[in-house]
Amino acid sequence: MKDVNFRNLVIFLGSWNFAINLAAPFFTVYLYKRLGLSVTMVTALLIVSQAANIAVLKTWGRIADRVSNKGVLTVAAPLFVLSIFLWTFTTLPEKHVLTIPLLVVIHILTGISTAGVTLASGNISLKLAPRGAAASYLSVSSLITAICAGTAPIIGGLFADWFTDRELTLILRWTEPETRHVFQAINLRHWDFFFGLAAILGFLSLNRLRQVKEVGEVEEDIVLEEIMATARQGMRNLTSVAGLRSAATYPVELLFRKVRLRRRKSGEKTPTRFTSDGPIP
Repeated sequence: MKDVNFRNLVIFLGSWNFAINLAAPFFTVYLYKRLGLSVTMVTALLIVSQAANIAVLKTWGRIADRVSNKGVLTVAAPLFVLSIFLWTFTTLPEKHVLTIPLLVVIHILTGISTAGVTLASGNISLKLAPRGAAASYLSVSSLITAICAGTAPIIGGLFADWFTDRELTLILRWTEPETRHVFQAINLRHWDFFFGLAAILGFLSLNRLRQVKEVGEVEEDIVLEEIMATARQGMRNLTSVAGLRSAATYPVELLFRKVRLRRRKSGEKTPTRFTSDGPIP
């Protein structure tokens, strides 16, 4: 494969699919065996994830057309990795009062991020494939991706029994003159190790994504602003109360404002801002 840019994309897709499929096969098993959820509850969580996926798929497509596929990946992929890492907090060390709410949040994030990753990764592969050799390049990409995605569950299965009797705990201890408080910040057992390892490998694969070049690619914060513009438009359709719209979007807008201020102080050029009506100079 002589095209260096497409090679970087294939390496990203291969390492990404390996990381994700290292943990994905154990999600359902974890829900049944570790958390003891019923079939009805597991089905409901899957429905929530699919509903979130369908709800944002059109939005991701619109953002990809307005900015770039790589921009969508730089936002959706870390979001998916975060959703995997959050699985490790569903037990500390056992099921707790926030387990179900956390699972709902995880499945919503998974649905939203999966839609973006699936859409953008397919589009960017078609876009970056060299003219005249697109069929062969895409075939190699699909083959490598399939091998990585198929190898990960096998490796995970081989180590599943080994991790059964292993446990890693991070404890926070607060001591006062008369009392002592102990908190378990992280507790990893059995399948938790796969979730943590998949999150680490997923973040590492993003380094290869940064080396991929796409015509028209933009900064990550521009993609985030476009998402916020779309969210504001949705809030306008949902409610006519201006205060409610502002309250819903204020935290993220405050973050963007701080990022732009920091860039001005460091002498960096502030990227063009986007709204639902287009770019703002």
